[in-house]
Amino acid sequence: MAIFHLHASACSKGDGKRGGAGGHARYLLRQGPYAKRVVDRVEGSAVRRFEEDRAAEVVASYSGHLPAWAEGNPLAYWDAADAYERANGTVYRELEFSLPGEFSEERNLELAQAFAEELATVEGGHTPYTLVLHRSTRDPELLHCHLMLSDRINDGHDRTPEQWFINQALKYLTSRSVLRDGGNSARLSRAVGVARS
Repeated sequence: MAIFHLHASACSKGDGKRGGAGGHARYLLRQGPYAKRVVDRVEGSAVRRFEEDRAAEVVASYSGHLPAWAEGNPLAYWDAADAYERANGTVYRELEFSLPGEFSEERNLELAQAFAEELATVEGGHTPYTLVLHRSTRDPELLHCHLMLSDRINDGHDRTPEQWFINQALKYLTSRSVLRDGGNSARLSRAVGVARS
């Protein structure tokens, strides 16, 4: 029997969640300060400290629809979101969801990528995303995903990182600013519907 789990959240600039979008992406990718952790283990009557490599928890990671300046480097995109998104603006939205244990790992990878692409497709283009698949260290049969989605729409125009995150509430939009996906609540509702089907 399949176990279902879906959790949606958002991170606004300045709320301090795991160091913002860049810090959260590093945490999900198990990079930087999140690559290792110290664990206490009881061995007989002694407690020993071990350093665990957390990179093994990452089964796969994918990023899509990144602007040209961040292509191949999703951390550059999420760091720029932290630096240039407007005050109190949403720097990312995240979906955490489980994958069916009954499917092969390959089939689950395909399913997760298709789900990410479905949610990243919005009116006007695609929103940048990073998808990370984790295997539980406690139960290696459990596979789950984290999908970080941007509110910005990649329309294919070249812009600098600062131009990418220009506030869309300005009275006059120019071709130098990037449209925001104002329908994110609808997109997250659609995610629940897609996940249930």
